[in-house]
Amino acid sequence: MSQADHTGSIIAGSRQDLEARLRGEVNRGFRYFREFSVICLRPEAAEAAVDLVELANLLRPSDTIGEVEPGEYCIVAVESPLDLARRIAERILYHYVGRSPAPLSLGVAGFESAEDTAETILGRARTAQAFALAHGGNQVAALSRKGTITVSDFRLTP
Repeated sequence: MSQADHTGSIIAGSRQDLEARLRGEVNRGFRYFREFSVICLRPEAAEAAVDLVELANLLRPSDTIGEVEPGEYCIVAVESPLDLARRIAERILYHYVGRSPAPLSLGVAGFESAEDTAETILGRARTAQAFALAHGGNQVAALSRKGTITVSDFRLTP
């Protein structure tokens, strides 16, 4: 892991660092019944890349952010059940809308049971992000393990 010169969350130095943090949180969640969530975001245009330091400064020092794929970012929000992570994602959306010409859609999924793995949680967060984009963008969608999708009560427009 690497820590940039900022006051926000940890910025993962590589995809492998981010995946290791996610696997560690799954283990802690299982062992100690700790809740956490994953937030995925992807700007809809390549020129609207996310500034990781700016984004990290919106988050808590305990959270970790990194690039999962080129242009796709993931936040591991520790001690955050699904509802809290959704509010964190809404705060990110509120910050970015109007600053970027491209829509930004965010997907949220949480650790909900012992059957959850790093891959299933990340997969649900990506599915929720795709759902938010497919339904107009500039919104937050959360996907539970049971398959229930909730979308933010508000949609922001630039």
